[in-house]
Amino acid sequence: MNGTIIHTGDVSVEIVRHAVHKLVPASQIVKRLQLNGNKSSSYILMTIHRAENTTSKESLVSFIRACKILSVKTKDLKIIFPIHPRTVGFLKRAKLYTRLKECKNVQLIKPVGYIDFVALMMKAKKF
Repeated sequence: MNGTIIHTGDVSVEIVRHAVHKLVPASQIVKRLQLNGNKSSSYILMTIHRAENTTSKESLVSFIRACKILSVKTKDLKIIFPIHPRTVGFLKRAKLYTRLKECKNVQLIKPVGYIDFVALMMKAKKF
């Protein structure tokens, strides 16, 4: 088969590029959460959103265990976790919510929109 390859781009990549250059600079989420980028406010952005992870007690216990380990090993590193209300509800029903809240460097926040999430990703140490 002979032909010409025409690169047309990737819509997903173009959307992220547009967000990063045009929309993210207007986001106030990093400032509002006081994540200014200095050493004392370095953070990891964590999210879990797949139904099989957010409704599985075993998965959530593993996730909380990882948060506790990170809390001990990386005391200066915050973990920002935009948590969905469905996940909060499941954690409470499974009696795991308090265990997650006990992780001192985990900051639970309400879910954020796409632009704010990209802004958080851009400034995170890891995501």
